[in-house]
Amino acid sequence: MNLQTPEIKFFDTHFPTNRNLETNVKGIFVVGDGTGKSRGIVGEGIYGIIAAQGIAEKDYHDQQLSIILNKPLAEIKKMKTAEKREILMKYRKEELKKLISVYYAERGWSSAGIPKVDTLKQIGLWNFLNEETKTRITKMNGQ
Repeated sequence: MNLQTPEIKFFDTHFPTNRNLETNVKGIFVVGDGTGKSRGIVGEGIYGIIAAQGIAEKDYHDQQLSIILNKPLAEIKKMKTAEKREILMKYRKEELKKLISVYYAERGWSSAGIPKVDTLKQIGLWNFLNEETKTRITKMNGQ
């Protein structure tokens, strides 16, 4: 008996859109008014500094701290690891917040990561939304 594997074909039935925007729009519908307020994007993206990494890349982190704090390397080396990690985490969080802010602005999203009304109109999604959703998005954009 010769069993053949059936051929499976996938067809893309979606219009090409910016996946990030699509995900954010879906998030608005699911989460609602809380969207963007309790996101942990900065925390999620920054917690790469773990004890093992701190030990493995100690010299690199010490040099980075020396630049950030404008202190001599010898002084940095005297600091406790926990203190160094805390300072690096705070610095990296602030830098990531700046980057995310630019990212959102470039895409036409609010500071909370919600697509602005003008953005949704520009890409042609606004007309597909019902009035309740339009009102909700407008409110979440502070308009």
